[in-house]
Amino acid sequence: MTGLEMLLAKDEIREKIYLYSRCMDRCDNTLCDEIFTVDSVLNYPPDFQGTGREFCAWAEGNHRRMYDYTSHQYTDVTIKFKSDTEAVSETYGILSLFGREGAMGAKP
Repeated sequence: MTGLEMLLAKDEIREKIYLYSRCMDRCDNTLCDEIFTVDSVLNYPPDFQGTGREFCAWAEGNHRRMYDYTSHQYTDVTIKFKSDTEAVSETYGILSLFGREGAMGAKP
């Protein structure tokens, strides 16, 4: 992989991370197809384990039931390549979840 190819791949990975926050905040599950591969597997113990598509449906249900609105921001994205076809990313997330009255004890 050339340096330019690596930079382009890193930019594409960053775009997916940022698109994920848009997907969560807008409860827009059509964005899932742009974010997750068909064979993706997500594990958010103890609440969820499944595919990216299943996760988006699960998260949308929770968000609509529990929150008036949410705000997801991701920063400090580091991406390292293990090989020409495999990368690992570490990303910090800052989430603001504004609960619906009565959901999980939330007050107005």
